[in-house]
Amino acid sequence: MYDAHGVQVTIPLAGYRHVGYVHSLLGISSANVALNEVTTVASAAGGAVTSFEAPSVNGAAASSTNQYTLGLGNAIQMDWGVDPVSGMSWGRWQGNWVTSNPSLGIVPAGAGSNLHWFISPKQTEAIRLPVTGTIAYTYAGGTTPTDNYGTLGTLTSATLNANFTAQQVNVSIGVSMPASAGAAAVQLNAAANNVPILPGANFNTTNPSVTCTGCTMPATGVISGQFSQGGVGAGVGYGLLNGAQIINGAAVFHRSGSPGQ
Repeated sequence: MYDAHGVQVTIPLAGYRHVGYVHSLLGISSANVALNEVTTVASAAGGAVTSFEAPSVNGAAASSTNQYTLGLGNAIQMDWGVDPVSGMSWGRWQGNWVTSNPSLGIVPAGAGSNLHWFISPKQTEAIRLPVTGTIAYTYAGGTTPTDNYGTLGTLTSATLNANFTAQQVNVSIGVSMPASAGAAAVQLNAAANNVPILPGANFNTTNPSVTCTGCTMPATGVISGQFSQGGVGAGVGYGLLNGAQIINGAAVFHRSGSPGQ
């Protein structure tokens, strides 16, 4: 099978899970998907994720100094939910979540930080997606959008449509943000069409079309997503940039019909 970085990897004996995560720790929106062995994902009672490894623990970056463990730390688990159709779940770490690796040790993200995540259920085979037909996905749930000033917004729209014949997706996200410490109130809408589905059953775009009401300069964005086995579910992480304001969130979808419907 292939991981989220397009590297061919061996399926772990215990199975694996894909974790999508979005944050603004580096002053930009980082939207990624990491392949984890089941044993490298820690969860609290009920199943909300409390730590995972990134980038892929089984891919080319396994011995890289860029490999981190991301953990809940002293943050609060927010927005946790589970989609009963796909088995995918999502949540948001609000506050001092942490990064750690051997060279840097444990580094708190900061009291105003947020990390948004989604995760697939346990998978024991390479992900197989439909090869023909189109599917309109239904929004199942997701996190409250946040910006890098700690302001909470509202997800106003979320759509995902897959054309498995062409192996492409159309995806869109709408977010409304009130005035924050660093930005005026804005409404942003990001859309990307014909985004290729990659060998790891994931997709990514760094140039969606972003329109904004209230922005003083052109807005940009990133959108990253991952399908679960059979294309039953899909998680999407997004980052929208309005000057120095960085808005992040995660959304989960499930199939609302058979291919071709």
